[in-house]
Amino acid sequence: MEMTNTGNEFCKLLKMEVERTFYRNFRNIGRENNRKFFNRIDRKFEQPKQEDIEYFRHLRHITGLESGLVEIIYKAIEEVATDIYRSDIIRLGKNTERLRSWFQEAQKKSRDCKASLSKKEAEVKVKEQIILQKNEKIDKISNDATKMRDLLNKEKMLNIKIKKSIKK
Repeated sequence: MEMTNTGNEFCKLLKMEVERTFYRNFRNIGRENNRKFFNRIDRKFEQPKQEDIEYFRHLRHITGLESGLVEIIYKAIEEVATDIYRSDIIRLGKNTERLRSWFQEAQKKSRDCKASLSKKEAEVKVKEQIILQKNEKIDKISNDATKMRDLLNKEKMLNIKIKKSIKK
């Protein structure tokens, strides 16, 4: 099952994609004059909002770098990180759907097994009842046979006594 990127995987992917973005869109941009430089940035990333311009100026004051350079680095990283985030979210969505489907299938199998088990339990109870009835019949027949054997033995004994008394 696919997972989101680990920290190291994310960093490697981010570096690779930022390099690819710079290579495709901003190769040799440092040789351009200021106007062309910003036109290429705006063409790729659209016109920055006023709050972004202020943010880039703030970063320029912190770093001492040109605001255009700060903008290009920031925007490239932002775009790439957003794309990576989006692809991770899509992948997680697919994994979630796959897991949900697997879980629903497992629940269905569980319900089927419970129904089958209940049916088997009912069958076992019926068979146990039949066995009990047959055991009772066997016991009754066995008792009857014992009584008959005893009766037969008594009759034999009586016959022997009668024969002995006739012979005397």
